[in-house]
Amino acid sequence: MLEFEEYKSKLNAAKPTLEVLRGALKLEAAQKEIEELEAASERPDFWNDVENSQKVQKRLKTLKNKCENYQKLCSAWDDMYTMCEMAIEENDDSMLEELESEYKNFSEKAESMRLGTLLTGEYDANNALLTLHPGAGGTEAQDWASMLYRMYVRWAERHGYKYTVMDYQDGDEAGIKSATIKIEGDNVGQGNATFSGAKLNYDGRAFHGAELNAVFGGVECDLRGATFEGDSAINASAIFGGIDIFVPDGINVCLRSSSIFGGASDKLNRPHIEGAPTLYVNATCVFGGLELK
Repeated sequence: MLEFEEYKSKLNAAKPTLEVLRGALKLEAAQKEIEELEAASERPDFWNDVENSQKVQKRLKTLKNKCENYQKLCSAWDDMYTMCEMAIEENDDSMLEELESEYKNFSEKAESMRLGTLLTGEYDANNALLTLHPGAGGTEAQDWASMLYRMYVRWAERHGYKYTVMDYQDGDEAGIKSATIKIEGDNVGQGNATFSGAKLNYDGRAFHGAELNAVFGGVECDLRGATFEGDSAINASAIFGGIDIFVPDGINVCLRSSSIFGGASDKLNRPHIEGAPTLYVNATCVFGGLELK
């Protein structure tokens, strides 16, 4: 029964982490906001402003999902601790395999939720200033900077973000010497890999959409543990890079792609599920690829 004693120690060590996570998630404030939004949604004139009503409903779902996911995490901790005590008391090691699996899932979800709290600071939701400088490399570097400029401008346009060109200098023969853009809008999930790799894991979190960009790199987006509250979209660009998207069961997928010496493929081959949320994937592949798995 030594293994169960070790897991009890691990669980006891994880208990303070749950309390820290509770504070980081600001659950008391979230619960208060839920009550306020629910009260607002019950007013007779609530649906007079459709745009604002939809924002309120979306915010309400997000807050409820955050609270529910935390409660599920706490319940998982309680279940595992009870499992350990029962196994020790009855000298029964038949539950060890289940406990190992449950603890692994618990740890991954706790870490995923912790990472999700990192973009809740005072300035994280602010607008962004994007500056591009080609540096050394002459005309080729300036041309490449121009391609990046067009990619980010198109990204802003596709998301309905407002962007303002603060500075723009043409290159000597082609491309640009420099450009500065101000982008105004709300946060979305993003995965960017330039000459590197990036991973996004939405385990235990609500998924509302994402922007994935792989430039001479690879991006992996795992949605198998995410919750879908309605239709959502992923806008993806693979330029000399690759993007893998792992989709959970019970979700419809609509893939639309535009490719130049590259391609996007759907390996799911699923039948349409009536009434299920739809994930729209809009892919642009230039000497790159995207796969749905």
